[in-house]
Amino acid sequence: RDTEEIVERENVQVIRALKQENTELEIQSTEYLGKYLESCKKYLEVADKYSNLMDKYYKLRGVK
Repeated sequence: RDTEEIVERENVQVIRALKQENTELEIQSTEYLGKYLESCKKYLEVADKYSNLMDKYYKLRGVK
């Protein structure tokens, strides 16, 4: 009986530790996703500026 209670307590501690680790990993992955999306946004901003420059370039050259 004592052994069962000890094992049960250890199991509860392991489960708590795993839940905490999982929460930390979820937070970390959310932060990484945010950074990734921010870099995508910057890439699209640069691509948009490039596209606008190319439009101006072609207009200056008389290309439609």
